[in-house]
Amino acid sequence: MAIGALVLVCCIHLALYAQYRHGHIVTWRQLQEKNLVQYRPRRAAILCLNGTIWVNFYPSDSFYIELPKQDGPADKPWMKGQTGPEESLPIPQYKESADTLVITGGFDAPLHRPYSDPSYRNHLPQVNVYSPGFREIRLLNGQLVLGGSRSASGAPVIRLTAVNSTVWVADYDEPDPIPQRKEFFDSLDLHLSNTFLLLNRSASIRSAGIHLDGSSEINDRWSTIGQIGITGSDSSHIDLAGNNLKRATIDIH
Repeated sequence: MAIGALVLVCCIHLALYAQYRHGHIVTWRQLQEKNLVQYRPRRAAILCLNGTIWVNFYPSDSFYIELPKQDGPADKPWMKGQTGPEESLPIPQYKESADTLVITGGFDAPLHRPYSDPSYRNHLPQVNVYSPGFREIRLLNGQLVLGGSRSASGAPVIRLTAVNSTVWVADYDEPDPIPQRKEFFDSLDLHLSNTFLLLNRSASIRSAGIHLDGSSEINDRWSTIGQIGITGSDSSHIDLAGNNLKRATIDIH
């Protein structure tokens, strides 16, 4: 019985390997590349995101963006099986205006989904932005994941204004038992209006200044912050882990 089970496992692996060699099995990155188109607009100082339901920002030496591929007018490869307001979303588009890159996604309501799981984003028209940095990022009615660098050297400086949105600092995969690698940020200057901010476990931030109105919320998922200053109102919701609370200056007015 033991030999039979071993032979069965070997046959399964050989069959899977054969499928992989013939291109019938692809990696997640290959699947992304298959469904994304790369564009190289001129380097912008300001990034403006309007109604983009999921954007990933990655620090990079070069500047380019990736948008979902559209083979035909009715083709929406990232939204198969999606229901609700996302079902009728158009494929995101971009345009250049002076020193600003504008990416429009078509979502026109406040987007508050701070605890969505990976399966949710896989059926959305994701946008990837690769850049050494921007003078300012503006986000309206969308969700943005801010990625950090692999080391403290060259960590990004980010200034963001977000309205009616959800912002993650570093990625987060709650069901995954393996801790994600650290993502380093030099400084964050965040201005939030009716926005949810998640400071995720893998984020390592040298300093942060966060300004939020009464409809905004900060949730610290055990991030690492050297120095943090928060300005809020009586109705702001601020949730900090004890380690970061010791280093925080909070001004409520």
